[in-house]
Amino acid sequence: MTSEMNRALVALSIVLLTSSAGRGAGTGEPPSGEPPSGEPRSERLHYRWRLEGLSGVISRLLRLLPTTGDAWMELRVEPYGRLEVAFTATSEQAREGDFWKYETLVDLGSWRSVKATETLHFRKKKKNESWNLEELAVIDVLGGLQLLRFSPPAEAERRTIWSDEKLYPVTVSSDGLERRLLGSREVTVRHVAIRGIREPNQRRWKGQADIWLTDDEAAVPLEILYSQSLGRLRMTLVDTPASSP
Repeated sequence: MTSEMNRALVALSIVLLTSSAGRGAGTGEPPSGEPPSGEPRSERLHYRWRLEGLSGVISRLLRLLPTTGDAWMELRVEPYGRLEVAFTATSEQAREGDFWKYETLVDLGSWRSVKATETLHFRKKKKNESWNLEELAVIDVLGGLQLLRFSPPAEAERRTIWSDEKLYPVTVSSDGLERRLLGSREVTVRHVAIRGIREPNQRRWKGQADIWLTDDEAAVPLEILYSQSLGRLRMTLVDTPASSP
C-alpha cells in the first residue's frame, strides 16, 4: 500500500478517536442520560473494507491503490488493567504476505496510551515504527475507538485526534438511533459523527467520519465510513463478534 493508502487505513482508526484527556476516563459511573456503556473484553472483529468515490474509480482503472480487502480488529484484556488492541488490514490486490498493522497498548485506569506501533509490508516497502506515548498523557486513534465505544458522548463534545504525531480538534456527536442488520437479525445502532473544526493556531482535520455502533454494552462497530473530498473508505463488519476465551 502506498503512503496514501496507509493514511487512508490509519483513518479507519482515526474515525475511532477520542480526546487526549477523555471525558469520563477512569472516573467510574457516567452521568445519567448517557448511552449504554460497558467494559472492554477480549474479542476479534472481521471487516471488509472498500475504497469508494472518485479515488476508488481511478484506483480501479489505473491500479494505483488497493481498493478492497479484509481487516481485523483484535482486543485482548491484559493483566494490571491494560488493553492491547491490534488492527490489521490486507488487500486482494496486494501480494501474499503484504499487510498493514497498527497496535496500541492502553492503560484502562487512565484511558491513556502507553505505546503505539505501526508495521507496513507492501511490495518492496517495509516500515516498522513505534511511539512511546506514556509521557504525553494522550490516547491514540485506535485506543480512542475503544473509549468512544465504552464511554460514548451523550451530546456534542469537542475532542482531539492524535494521528501521525499531530493533534486535530474535532466535534464528536451522537446523531440518533437507526436500525441495521447484524448477521441475519436487525439491531438498533447508534450513529456517531466526527467532524473537524476551525480553531486559532490549530491544524484542521479535513476528513469526516461516521460510525454505527450497536446500542448495547458491547457497542460493536458495525460500519465505519471515512470521507474526504475525492473519496470514501468504508469498513463493514462481516462476522458476528464473539468473545475470546
